[in-house]
Amino acid sequence: NDLTPLEDEKKRLMYNPPPDGGYGWVVVACSFLLEFFAEGPISAFGVFQEYYVNERFKGHASNATISLVGVLSGSCMAILGVVSGKLCEKYGYRIVPLCGIVTLSAALTFLPAAVVPSQWFERRRGLATGAVNMGIGVGGLVWTQFNHLMIRKISVEWTLRLTSIVVLITCTASLFLIKTYQSTTQPRKTSAFVAKYFGVDTLPVFVGLYYTVSGFGYLFGPPIAGVILEKTRSWDPPYIALKIYTGLPMVVACMAIVTIWTLTRKQPSVT
Repeated sequence: NDLTPLEDEKKRLMYNPPPDGGYGWVVVACSFLLEFFAEGPISAFGVFQEYYVNERFKGHASNATISLVGVLSGSCMAILGVVSGKLCEKYGYRIVPLCGIVTLSAALTFLPAAVVPSQWFERRRGLATGAVNMGIGVGGLVWTQFNHLMIRKISVEWTLRLTSIVVLITCTASLFLIKTYQSTTQPRKTSAFVAKYFGVDTLPVFVGLYYTVSGFGYLFGPPIAGVILEKTRSWDPPYIALKIYTGLPMVVACMAIVTIWTLTRKQPSVT
């Protein structure tokens, strides 16, 4: 055998490359639905906050007090997202999110839904990942309108029940269609070469940066939303500025990811 150990390992790792399509698009669609139905309602909490402050608990609770519910929901998703990856590695990318749907919902579905599609793509990985992440922004816009309409048409109690039923059915069906793709058969302990080849060495930096930025968002986001709500309360249609504030930035960010990653098409290399 004339191959060096590193060359032999590289050949073995590249033996079964991602298909860059096929069933991967089904995984992308299902992951988009997970983000849309599990994370989208969190972005639409402002509708419930407005109802609680001005009707249900009027005179008994302030905006700051009610906003803690939304802040804690987002914080729970960010904090538990750190451990959800490890849980998925141990118990599977289907079991953990399925348990999350009936317990912690977005906290255990966010990371798996974002990670699994990337296993099916290499050249189109940026497009697939961006399409999945757009589910949060689009979900925030749609759920804001849906919740506002349902609260007026039926009641806040039945709006929450209906939301829970829709999320349970849709996310459960999506999870049963999601499959992981094993493009390699590398051993559990890998060399520095493998880490550099796949870019895994940058993962700790990404995770730390992501949750740092998210923390600032949850810290300053609700107060800014409160100011916007107070300044634009009389606008017609009502709360349109707040709806744009909650959903549009996420949509724009995800579209930027899709555009930039698709244009660069940067492939990992060993130097």
